[in-house]
Amino acid sequence: MSLPLRWTLAVSVLVVAALFWPRAPRGDLLEDLGSPWRPTAMEAATRIQAMGPEAWPVLRRGLSHPSPRVRARSLRFAAVIGEQVDADAIAACLRDPEQDVRIQAAMALKSARGWSDPTPLIETLADKKQPDNLRVDLIEALGKRRTQEATAAVVRILNDHRESVHLRAAAAGTLGCIGGPPEAALLSRTILSRGEPLRVRRSAASALGCRPASPESATLLKVLKDPTQDGRTRSVAITSLGRQGYRPAAPFLTEIAADEKTPLLVRVNAATALGRMGIEVPHAFAAAALTDRDEHVRRSAADLVAVLRDQDLAGDVDRAMAREADCETRCDLERAARLLKAQRDAEFSEGEE
Repeated sequence: MSLPLRWTLAVSVLVVAALFWPRAPRGDLLEDLGSPWRPTAMEAATRIQAMGPEAWPVLRRGLSHPSPRVRARSLRFAAVIGEQVDADAIAACLRDPEQDVRIQAAMALKSARGWSDPTPLIETLADKKQPDNLRVDLIEALGKRRTQEATAAVVRILNDHRESVHLRAAAAGTLGCIGGPPEAALLSRTILSRGEPLRVRRSAASALGCRPASPESATLLKVLKDPTQDGRTRSVAITSLGRQGYRPAAPFLTEIAADEKTPLLVRVNAATALGRMGIEVPHAFAAAALTDRDEHVRRSAADLVAVLRDQDLAGDVDRAMAREADCETRCDLERAARLLKAQRDAEFSEGEE
């Protein structure tokens, strides 16, 4: 028998075995979920998804199952259920000996609600032996808790320069949602500190924009006026000022949007910030920005169109979508196109009436 014929016969046998191999009957849902046989595990996953929130009692039993695979997969589906779970039971899994289980527990806690004891999260966050992605998820979970203890834990991460840039940037971003004036002042100092990594400073500037306008808003304006700041940092400051609706920045933003010597990204974001304040400025550069080589410029231009909803840019948006290769940018363009269409439809309906 020739070698090619042997290979063909072997493959045929494997295909027939895969098609007709007897499947185990449906048994315990958790045992099936932890099965190493992929079709069985996928079937169990489908059954759990179909149950929705009613699956939580089953998944809760899975949190104490002897198999780490079952515990991890139970937590993964608990994250999908979200608010319908017992978050304290999930938080207890942060002490699991298996790292994958702890990672899944931290992910589930981001969407969980109602947990009463932040101690497991704070203790695990303080453990520097844990992987960064797990600790970042815990920072986000603590940000949704909004207690004094949670805020203090996040502040400690931001103030600890021995922590990774990734972790400190996540802490800075979370402080946009929690804490009071002392945390806002900390964000302000972080933004102005030239010794801080750019990623941490940008995250702090973005976080400040999630807060209402305050005396710290002047920090964002100071960054904006500083020509030695890099373009992306100034753009983040502009976006935050627009979110806050900080009117004292409007005259300077108008100058930036009109200045052809200013980097295109900064001009686009300045026009967007003014649009959020209800101030429209000339934005002929928006059409070119939609097809710029820089992905950040294109995404910011799509945001500008979504804010201004200028129908004159509808054709430019369609042309930009036709040539856009980046998925996230294309989603932003599609969103802008939907908003433009909705506005046209609304105007048409008003005209008929």
